[in-house]
Amino acid sequence: MKLKSNSSPLLTTTLFVLILISGCTNETNRKEPLLSNDAIEIKLDSIKHLDKNKSVISEVSYVKLELNDESIIGEVDKIRYLNSRFYIFDKSVTKSVFVFSNSGKYLYKIARLGKGPGEYIFAMDFDVDTLGNIYVYDNARDRLLKYGTTGDFIKEYDTGTYLEEFLLGEDERMIVRNAYKNGPDITANLGIINLKNQHLETFFKGGEIQDNFDIPRFSSHYLFKSDNNIYYYARFTNNIYKISNNKISKSIIFEPHLFPPDELISKIKKDMKVIFENFENNTYLFDIRDIFENSEFVILKYKKIRDFILLISKATEHKTIFSTLKDKNYFGENMIYGVADGKFISIIKPISLNKKWHERVDSSELKLNIKTQLHEINTNSNPTICFIKFKEFWSR
Repeated sequence: MKLKSNSSPLLTTTLFVLILISGCTNETNRKEPLLSNDAIEIKLDSIKHLDKNKSVISEVSYVKLELNDESIIGEVDKIRYLNSRFYIFDKSVTKSVFVFSNSGKYLYKIARLGKGPGEYIFAMDFDVDTLGNIYVYDNARDRLLKYGTTGDFIKEYDTGTYLEEFLLGEDERMIVRNAYKNGPDITANLGIINLKNQHLETFFKGGEIQDNFDIPRFSSHYLFKSDNNIYYYARFTNNIYKISNNKISKSIIFEPHLFPPDELISKIKKDMKVIFENFENNTYLFDIRDIFENSEFVILKYKKIRDFILLISKATEHKTIFSTLKDKNYFGENMIYGVADGKFISIIKPISLNKKWHERVDSSELKLNIKTQLHEINTNSNPTICFIKFKEFWSR
């Protein structure tokens, strides 16, 4: 599909090599991120909304995570699945990374609060490499800590940079979002840190109007990983980027008029009522999150007047929009956390269970053994992993 570039003027077209740890400053000029040949163009007004009586979910299965004194999860902030293991980050409550087998058996956790070797003060984010090593970013000391496949501490990297989010790239590099290198101002909205020499290479420069933290965010993440593919969304812009082999290209392109101009963003900063007025008028798309893919589909969620989910078929290039994942066979959260064995994953939070939820399970068309499995979940359980398989929604 041949597309024209709709790059936002808010994104710089030059890549910078910023301040190295030695204090030297170098600058490298590069072209704007490439427009991929398979980039997807999105025109929301032309996409058909799914009939509320229909479903795109063809199959759902559930795995209950084991609960014991060591494995109590307070909140699920992020999930990674690799080598038949679930890695679950509880950033806000227990400040730990829990590891479970693909059958839900608890294996071990990283929970090392402190200031000593292998300990962290503020775990901002985490990721897992292809061997199963776990990396936790301590934003209090700008350190990346590496742990082995049984939770043993291996080493730490001094990055010289504070950041909000990261994912592992290739060749001892990490993809970072909203990185701070000198003072409180954002140096890079998106960049790559070379862990060998602390070099921060900037894809998109920080300090733009979108960086303002007073504007409510729909998403806690803007970097999303499906196997080895990383998606990045620059807030208030019309481009979603894919990062592969430490290179970035445009992957999904929305129409520019769907996004608020700088003037409106400035007004929102001064008066929060402005954002609600524009929600009510269904004028602008204010945020995008949960961008994941498997071999068949790409999925994402966006916020306009309310939350919507966009599902894109890779086989037919057709698209559909719906407002909720929940249907007669799915009883989890209305969001996707990642991909596991080719299926999209979500969770059932114990706090969401009530009499109505159990009645929906009883009235579903699920097999008896699955109904029994779901009824065994209670408010004292750990979250339950949901495996979701979508079906082709387009009839030729």
